[in-house]
Amino acid sequence: MKNYNGALFDPIDERDYQMEEVACYAPVKWEEKKTFRSFPVKNQDGSGSCVANSVAKILGIENYLEEGEYLELSARDVYTRRTNVGMGMHFREAMKIGSEQGATLEHLMPSNGRNEAQMNDAIDRTPYKEIVGRVARGGAYVATPFNIDKVAEVIATGKGVLLGLRFNYNEYNKQVPEIKNGAILDCHHGIAGVDYTLYNGKRAIIIDESWGVGNVTQRIITEDWFTMGRVTASWYFEDLKNSRAINDVVNSDIPKYQFTKDLWFGMRNADVVKLHEVLIAMGLLDIKEPTGYFGNLTKLAVIAYQELKGIRPLSGYVGPLTRAELNK
Repeated sequence: MKNYNGALFDPIDERDYQMEEVACYAPVKWEEKKTFRSFPVKNQDGSGSCVANSVAKILGIENYLEEGEYLELSARDVYTRRTNVGMGMHFREAMKIGSEQGATLEHLMPSNGRNEAQMNDAIDRTPYKEIVGRVARGGAYVATPFNIDKVAEVIATGKGVLLGLRFNYNEYNKQVPEIKNGAILDCHHGIAGVDYTLYNGKRAIIIDESWGVGNVTQRIITEDWFTMGRVTASWYFEDLKNSRAINDVVNSDIPKYQFTKDLWFGMRNADVVKLHEVLIAMGLLDIKEPTGYFGNLTKLAVIAYQELKGIRPLSGYVGPLTRAELNK
């Protein structure tokens, strides 16, 4: 199939959880590896279920991190829950389904080697299989920058990353796809990044494949694909559960800091780090650590703080009234 678009484009949404707000990961040491991490091969058999297959894989990897056992999960369970009509699936919706519904075990709703018509059939889904699927739910779905270093930082923690690529069929039908000038980008594909390496001096992400073009089950995606705008999506799952409840917080637990400047969405500075410390201590902000980036999660946490303190309007903007309350 030379016009293959199993992955659908997502509109920009500032409400997405962003890696740069959620957590700071250690930079990776780029070096050439002789062997790469891999997981059981998934086979979409020409259907448009590449995104669902990749989400099922990174959910299985999440279980591997938690319990030491990789779970083979059903891509069909994910694919049949999409809202769009026709072949293919949106990255964001697939991650949302993985976060909220999970995916049941592969042997309960087989998906490997199923064609498009079979992948759209969910007649065998039962309440029991749905319960099993929810056990394998991911955490929050977080977007990363289209930056190979950031993707590698996530993978270095053991996680898998859902990536989107645009390409021409003839660029991709080899183990190390090569970008060609003037290529018609008639394919859009979802893949699972599972490792990273240096390849011929270039940084590269190792991806597990579900679309076996060229009979290749694992490919090497070099840094060119990131720098030349061929990457269209990058998502992973992150557990963002807070350990504190608002009612458990006492004043002595809250960091003390005098805020002298207004703070708002999109800012990145040391004052936002202190704001994060306060909001995390109060149980209002679900991020792993203060990052200093004022994204949508921070805005929602500020609104919750304003609601708690009776500040109006509920703007999510840290202005004079909110600063005065924070400084008490």
